[in-house]
Amino acid sequence: MGILEIALRLMGISYPGFYRPDLHLGASLRPGICASYSKEGHSHVQINSQGWHDRERSLKKTRGVLRIAVLGDSFVEAFHVSWENSLCQVIGGDLIKRLAVDSQHDPVEVLNFGVSGYGTAQELLAYRHCVRHYSPDLVVLAVFTGNDIRENSRALERERTRPFFVCHENRLEEDDSFLASPQYRQLTSRRTRFIQHILDASYLAQFAYEYKSRFVQAMHPAGNNPGGLNDGVYLEPHDEAWSDAWRVTEALIAKLDEEVKADGSRLLVVTLSNPIQVHPDCALRARLAASLFYPDDRIEEFCRRNHIAELSLVRPLQRLADREHLFLHGFSNTTLGCGHWNENGHRCAGELISEYIHQNILPQLRRDGVNRR
Repeated sequence: MGILEIALRLMGISYPGFYRPDLHLGASLRPGICASYSKEGHSHVQINSQGWHDRERSLKKTRGVLRIAVLGDSFVEAFHVSWENSLCQVIGGDLIKRLAVDSQHDPVEVLNFGVSGYGTAQELLAYRHCVRHYSPDLVVLAVFTGNDIRENSRALERERTRPFFVCHENRLEEDDSFLASPQYRQLTSRRTRFIQHILDASYLAQFAYEYKSRFVQAMHPAGNNPGGLNDGVYLEPHDEAWSDAWRVTEALIAKLDEEVKADGSRLLVVTLSNPIQVHPDCALRARLAASLFYPDDRIEEFCRRNHIAELSLVRPLQRLADREHLFLHGFSNTTLGCGHWNENGHRCAGELISEYIHQNILPQLRRDGVNRR
């Protein structure tokens, strides 16, 4: 046993618990965790002392700095690629280059507030409880339509250890009943804390626990098709559950916009790409989904009606994938065309977001003097 423990440590093979129960958000990242990650892609993950996959950040914003906060799920969290090649870093680096071309050298900070599994409800709560205290000039809400709409619905989402919102008489009301659920109580039990203590102390225990989890997952596959997630999102709502999921999602976006504006900032809603939407095999796209752009077009139209800045990435990313036969999702140790963005996906998406901010958001911020606060 001792030899195996030493060998795993020398090889840097570890599977720590990256997440912890959270009273407000259901789950959050554990501050200070540092480990390699190889479930999809390969990277070295370092969680900062505030509990985000980012370098250390000061709450107080330096005067003159353009501070951008990005809310999202695992696509923003970006364990799958190296930190310097992740979405937030690409946005920041590309924006600095564009400003230099304009002979402007304003410092830019792009803060990563992405956590795997978050839907729009948790992203709104993350803004309320944490992100707003960093005084961002711009808040980017990254919407992964592949599962975000489903995750905003109590009827459609199977995971019960998370907060939800419900629309009641045209008002959003938070539902934190997850705190009393057996699943959440188990996560916060003494037994679970003891197991986590053992896992933190032993790479061998982590290795055994990880492969047990993979075995169980293999025995109970999720059943998604090879190209996408939650096919119901590509269609007009066909039952009350999906109608309500969309109603809640749109209300959450509107509420986040209201609160961001009340804090003197701006909101940009960005819809990301689902694997099937940008798969370079056109025949596969056509066979698996009839209306690939429905969720993006719906969110775009909602934002237009409510005067919220919005950027849909799927069409330009699809054109890029077609033109260069480029896989934006998937890795050599998984399946190309499936799963999360690889480095190509992060780079292309980050550059598109940076371009939009530079052309459409920065002129407004400069006129208002927002980033001089």
